[in-house]
Amino acid sequence: MEYLENYFHLDTGIRVFYRCYFPKGSEDIVIGVHGIAEHGGRYSHLGEYLSSNGYGFCIMDLRGHGKTAEYTERGYVDKFEEFIYDLDSFISKIIKQTGHTRVHLLGHSMGGLIAVYYAGYVGKNIKSLITSGAAVYLPIPIFTKILLTLVNTISPRSKAKLPINPAELSTDLETAKKYVEDPLVVKDLTLRLLAELYSASKRVWKYIENINVPVLIMHGEKDRVVPVEASKRLYNALKVEDKQLVIFPEMKHEILNEKNKQLVLETILKWLNNHK
Repeated sequence: MEYLENYFHLDTGIRVFYRCYFPKGSEDIVIGVHGIAEHGGRYSHLGEYLSSNGYGFCIMDLRGHGKTAEYTERGYVDKFEEFIYDLDSFISKIIKQTGHTRVHLLGHSMGGLIAVYYAGYVGKNIKSLITSGAAVYLPIPIFTKILLTLVNTISPRSKAKLPINPAELSTDLETAKKYVEDPLVVKDLTLRLLAELYSASKRVWKYIENINVPVLIMHGEKDRVVPVEASKRLYNALKVEDKQLVIFPEMKHEILNEKNKQLVLETILKWLNNHK
């Protein structure tokens, strides 16, 4: 396996940090998209697993996140679609740089929303789509929605404490500990990012019927960050025939960081092997 980390200047005008894991002689590559507040470094075990099984893996730190936040405003996005355009540029650059001809897009949580949005709105350069706890449905109480909209309009760069209880990420308590102690995890997000996340979870449904690649949808049964209902709704809304919904019993939000994450990794690998 060859590991590479560096920076790209995207066509959208920003500089992003990325990590790649390459096996020898692979034509398939998985492009990962991480969740809100986190960064690509939290997916090193996924990259190592995929590369050891013949698949390349690349993931960038999204704008406002991780090491990319050194060059973009930390915890901020002006419009959610900027994530989509960044991803489009990143995929194109990875294809050009590596020569991989088959791209599989994998997104977790907000990254799952970005991946679904990309597949339906842009819909190019990908062979299949894989989601983990995709944030395509966020049932926020009406009072919270009104307050968030109001404050975002008045002061979009105001900061809010990360609205995720680390204990709800995984049944493995070590995951929560590492998350809290990780300096690259954004602990305070701008209200604009939170408002755009919620708004995009509503807008994305206009494009889901456009998705025309095979889709693997995964979710933890005990997820209290993004309800499992989100993945069920996504599965039912997809028009593509080649689709699969896998709900993992007793798992929480970060199924890739669960005690039994090997089962999730094997599910992904089996899907990839069947969709080369």
